[in-house]
Amino acid sequence: MVRYLKDEELGAAVRLADQIFRAGQRKSMGLSLPKVFSRSLKQGLGCFVGDRLVSFAGMVPSVVRVKSSKLSVYSYGAVCTDSAYRGQGYATKVLEYAKQSAQKSKTSLLFVSGELPIYIEAGLRTFGEWNHCTFFSRLTLNRAVAPCQEIGFREMQGTDWLHVYRIAGSGAVAFEQSIWDLADLIEAGSLAAIRDWEQVTILVLEGTQVIGFIVLAYNNKAKESNRIGQVIEWGGAIPAVAYTINQLLSFYQLSEINWYISNEEKTLIDQCGLDIGYQKERNQGTIWISDAAQLFAELAPYWLEHRKRAEDIPRIHLLDEESEQVILSIGSIVSAPISIVDLSVYVFGQAGFNNYANEDFRNEAQPFFPVPLPYTKGLNFV
Repeated sequence: MVRYLKDEELGAAVRLADQIFRAGQRKSMGLSLPKVFSRSLKQGLGCFVGDRLVSFAGMVPSVVRVKSSKLSVYSYGAVCTDSAYRGQGYATKVLEYAKQSAQKSKTSLLFVSGELPIYIEAGLRTFGEWNHCTFFSRLTLNRAVAPCQEIGFREMQGTDWLHVYRIAGSGAVAFEQSIWDLADLIEAGSLAAIRDWEQVTILVLEGTQVIGFIVLAYNNKAKESNRIGQVIEWGGAIPAVAYTINQLLSFYQLSEINWYISNEEKTLIDQCGLDIGYQKERNQGTIWISDAAQLFAELAPYWLEHRKRAEDIPRIHLLDEESEQVILSIGSIVSAPISIVDLSVYVFGQAGFNNYANEDFRNEAQPFFPVPLPYTKGLNFV
């Protein structure tokens, strides 16, 4: 039987997750993923055989900001099954229950932190396109150095939360985070805990003014030649942030730092003349549209930034309930039929319009698709 966990059962869920994912003395998942095992959210899902918890997954509700739109989403992760009960379909049952719960909760999207066949077979799809850039010790930032002569940095202090909150809240595409959310998520350090790395929060300064922040995780236990860092979260002035990341290489004696940025952010960096190499990658995990009609309604404010009239933005129409296909329209221009399963790839990118639409619709749709989403392997990673 699959159901939501009771408060007194969360301890068993933490022990199961730690048994599967936390060898040695690494930080317990109950501490590194506090929202997953939250007594207040009450969103932990478990599959029971008798009274025994044999499979678990956590669901965390969030709001994603896409410029002027706000999307209601769930993040699904920390999936684990007792080794004595694997291969019997229990994790699949938990996933199906999660999908049904997302629909009942009137959620538009379900993010899943995995790309295993179990998720693809359940109708989830990989999505998005991000730019993976790596800073090495030898990197030169060319023209970025000149305007950044007065840029400094320091580690964050307890009196800096409002600075970080204001900058984090100014991002056009991001998970919405309160001051309390930021404090809890930074303290939890979910991604750093997975690798047993150190995590620090750096403020980027122009004189005494805070103009950016960087949450950096790095391998403080490796030899200097293999001390790798990763930017977990960041915000603020892009040239100054990039310059500071480069400075952190020597400050923390790191061999490289990895940073993931959107196509729009890459354009801004290119315009600044920053000499940084990129590798295209997908967003992390998979995605499932739990309510397509609600998703399109929530995206309407974002799309209206491109068109003034509501009738000139994308609309969705169920073509055939039995075949589970939809068509999209923009004004009088109509798409070719699209499978509901593949709709997320079309809306959020990775596949081109050629796969799904006639040429007239493809040209009309270019201002609207793909819709940007935040990088899911940041502070809000589940």
